[in-house]
Amino acid sequence: MAHLKFALQGHNSSEPKRVIDGIIDTGFSGSVQVPRNVAEELDLPEPFATMGVKLADGSETTNALTMACATLGDETKLIAVQVSPNGEILVGMDFLRIFNKALLASPSSGVLLMPDTQPEP
Repeated sequence: MAHLKFALQGHNSSEPKRVIDGIIDTGFSGSVQVPRNVAEELDLPEPFATMGVKLADGSETTNALTMACATLGDETKLIAVQVSPNGEILVGMDFLRIFNKALLASPSSGVLLMPDTQPEP
C-alpha cells in the first residue's frame, strides 16, 4: 500500500494547514476522501452536496462534498473533498492529475511520484 503525505486546510479556515497521510487508491477516481471526524478536526466547511460512491466490494454509499486547499510540495490547489461517514484517508487519481503527478511503481525504489510530462507531438 502506498501512502502520500500532503497538507489540507479548509479554504476559508483560519486554522493552520495540517499534514495528513493518505492511502493512494488507484481505484478511487476522486481527489481526496476523509472520514467525518478528520473533516471536523481540519475545520473543513460544511458540505455543499452529496454523491453516490461505489466501493471496491460492489456496495454503494453516499459521501458529502466540501472544498479544501491541498498542498503538495510547494503547490496549493483548491480541491473537492469527499467526506465519508468513517474509513481511511484516501488519495485518488484526480488528486494526482490536479497536481500534475504520475505514479511510478518500482521494485527497487517502491512507489514514487513523478512529474506527469506529456510527450511532444
